[in-house]
Amino acid sequence: MVSVSEATSIVGSNLFKPEAEVVNVANALWRVLAEPIKADRDFPPFDRVAMDGIAIQYEQFSNGQKDFESAKVNIGGDMSSAIFIIALTILSKNSKIRIKNVNLNPTRSAILYVLKKMNAQIKILRRRKSSNEMCGEIIAKSSPNLKSFICPKSLNSNLIDDFVILFFIAARSRGVSYFSGLGELRQKESDRLDTSAR
Repeated sequence: MVSVSEATSIVGSNLFKPEAEVVNVANALWRVLAEPIKADRDFPPFDRVAMDGIAIQYEQFSNGQKDFESAKVNIGGDMSSAIFIIALTILSKNSKIRIKNVNLNPTRSAILYVLKKMNAQIKILRRRKSSNEMCGEIIAKSSPNLKSFICPKSLNSNLIDDFVILFFIAARSRGVSYFSGLGELRQKESDRLDTSAR
């Protein structure tokens, strides 16, 4: 029997020790870094984001900029969160809600266009530009005469986070709604098509 230190030494002397080599990033899959990679600065200089990421300017990075001035920014509320309250309101009896300061960016508010086509009682008031984004107030009311909708594929990318609740609203509407080209919903955090079909 050998001691722990002797066993460690024996194992260590028999380990495979690959030599470091320089490869293109495209060929780096499944390889292990030879040494840690450390940034010369935090870039961007924020430790959290509210959405999916932060846009940076390449010139700032390549020029080694380290200091950034803060700016007062008014962020509109997220449509993907507001839509659940809107859905509950239009599907309930004798209901009305006013949601202030919602982001109305066209790439995020297509759900309102669809719901209006389905006869949802929705109004948008006090539209204004805030921090380069269109924002406004949404008023939604009980909508007993909801009808089906044939969704064109051209709207899919702008509805991608809203389809699950849209399916639910369509199921509570008169007629049969049609949706197609939704394979991307299987690639989200969970299989949203499978979840919606249950």
